[in-house]
Amino acid sequence: MPNKYEAETLIYTGIASGYNIESTGSSRIDYFSVNNAFDNLINVIKAKETQKEVALSLLTQHLLLDKPTSGIIGVKAYDKLKKIVTPTVRKQLVVKGNFKATYDKLYKSIETNQPEWLNKILNSNHPYYSYRAMSRVSARRLGSSDMITIKYGTDDAFISRNTLIFVVEKFIKRYKFLKKSETGDVVAYFEAQLNKAKAKLNGVENRLKIFRENGKILNYYEQTKSIAGQKSDITDAYKKEVGNLEASRAVLKELEKKLNINKEFFAKNDEILIKKKRLSNLIVALALQKTRKPAENDPTVDQNQTALKQEIEALKKDLQKEVLNMYNYQYSTGGGIAVKTLLNEWLANLILVEQAKARVKIFEDRIKDIDKEYDRFAPLGSRLKKLEREVGVEERAYIEILHGLNQALIRQQNIELSSNLEVVDKPSVSKKPNKKVLLIILGFMVGAIGSLAFVIATELLDTTLKSPARAMKAVGLPFAGAIPVTKKKKVKENQKIIRKALINQITNKILIELKDVPQPIITITSTQTREGKSYLSEEIVDNLRSSGKKVLQINPANSSNNQQYKSDYEYMVNPDLPEKQTLEELVDISLEEVEFDYILLELPGFVKGMLPLKMLKQANLNVLIVRANRSWKKSDKYLSDTYLSQDDVKHLMILNGVKPHYIEELVGDYGQSPYSLRAWVKRAFRLEFKSKKKIN
Repeated sequence: MPNKYEAETLIYTGIASGYNIESTGSSRIDYFSVNNAFDNLINVIKAKETQKEVALSLLTQHLLLDKPTSGIIGVKAYDKLKKIVTPTVRKQLVVKGNFKATYDKLYKSIETNQPEWLNKILNSNHPYYSYRAMSRVSARRLGSSDMITIKYGTDDAFISRNTLIFVVEKFIKRYKFLKKSETGDVVAYFEAQLNKAKAKLNGVENRLKIFRENGKILNYYEQTKSIAGQKSDITDAYKKEVGNLEASRAVLKELEKKLNINKEFFAKNDEILIKKKRLSNLIVALALQKTRKPAENDPTVDQNQTALKQEIEALKKDLQKEVLNMYNYQYSTGGGIAVKTLLNEWLANLILVEQAKARVKIFEDRIKDIDKEYDRFAPLGSRLKKLEREVGVEERAYIEILHGLNQALIRQQNIELSSNLEVVDKPSVSKKPNKKVLLIILGFMVGAIGSLAFVIATELLDTTLKSPARAMKAVGLPFAGAIPVTKKKKVKENQKIIRKALINQITNKILIELKDVPQPIITITSTQTREGKSYLSEEIVDNLRSSGKKVLQINPANSSNNQQYKSDYEYMVNPDLPEKQTLEELVDISLEEVEFDYILLELPGFVKGMLPLKMLKQANLNVLIVRANRSWKKSDKYLSDTYLSQDDVKHLMILNGVKPHYIEELVGDYGQSPYSLRAWVKRAFRLEFKSKKKIN
């Protein structure tokens, strides 16, 4: 067995305790997620695509060499390479001095299966370049740490180290790619959705902008509030101004009565009438000028107002002079007031009336304008609200998608940062001891344990009677003895000795049970057929006769082995057998004429149901024969309970065909050689190393 060189490297992952973008001071470790991440990492290492890339990288590195090179490949490994790569194939695939181009050619040949030998190598049992070889790369997490250790071993130290270098390179690259692809599609999705949401939002905002521009809306709610407020203020001012106008008109009318100024008065002088109208127009013009909002930094407005004021003052003086000239006299009224004073009051009130009329007209025009503006604004509200709602909906959708995109980008960046695996220990090689002896010992132990387990399982699952102890427990009759099984025709001497001892034990047990019983009848029975009744009957008879006893043996004439075992008398087993009452009826013999010490009567198996029941009850001892290689079934118990229930008849049981190691329960080591392997093994298990053959 060649030596094995094992390369090992240690990788830091940072999966469990590493800090990332999503880390917080109070974050708890999700052990399920951590274990899942480590499982994914290890599965990437063992993935078939990773194995293929590593195998092709290793093969590319070796194909670029013209001879064994220290640090890359040894002599034996290079010889193996030359056996599988012909010069033609090398010339076809190798781009001399270019690792990447050669690797790309090999990878392409795998995809196209041209040439076929490369796929065959990958799927073969090659020790360096096959999937099977790559499957020997082992990876596991070190305890509950962030580290994983990767190991790989071959019979070439350089190949072991370089293979592990390629494994680390390829799996880190694939792991980063897989981690990035987790969020790449998600980010692309959110970006596409964000562009759609942005386009929708821009469209709605543009419609709202155009609507505001067309409707001259800066702030609809403030504008409508302002319009309502203006209308209320102007309406109040209008009412107040109308009151002032009426009051001024009343005062003016009273003064005109006192001065006798009426339409006829002004009709006599067109000049006064013209100036009066001119004054009224100027007052209205000045009032309009004051109500208009001047443009910023426009000096013409102030100039116009100043000019109007000057013209009004001049016209007032002219009008006052013209009116005074009309009267051309000086006198006081009935109230004692001078005409000049009344004319000044009249002119002042005239101006007030004209000013009030101008302001009333301005207020009326302004109220009309406000009503028009209000009427224009009223229907714009619902449309504006609808557009604002659309903008709000699209804006919220845009913000939600933007939030999702930000989360995906954070997740993507976090994954990219967390997928940066670091090599803590570079691949190093150590020589492992030859495991040949260890494997031999291990094989022996496995074989021994397997054999022992098989024996134990067989013993536990075996339901046969097999041993005297189990037979006594199952059958429930007094035990007389056992007879060992003999598989070979040629019986060994020690087996004869043991068999003789067991027959003697059975015979002695029978004699003890029949002590002081004259001419006892012994029935040899069994619940089933072929239990060994004839054989045991003959052995017992021979043993009794050898001791000088006179024994009568009677067996069934039509049993399966009546030719092998002969008896003194035989009887026919037929349906009228249960009617036989005595031995004289069963066989042609007179027990009064001939006396016997023992009479052995073999009966058919209980299962046949043809038994001389009377003689079964008359027997002094019933010996039940049971085979050791079968189980004691419910049918056996039923038959024994049926036919062996006589209280006045003694019963014994003999176990036939017992294996030698169970016979030791009855005879111990008697008849066995103390120098045999079996005896030595037994003494070893019993720790009887100092036991002797005998003690003097």
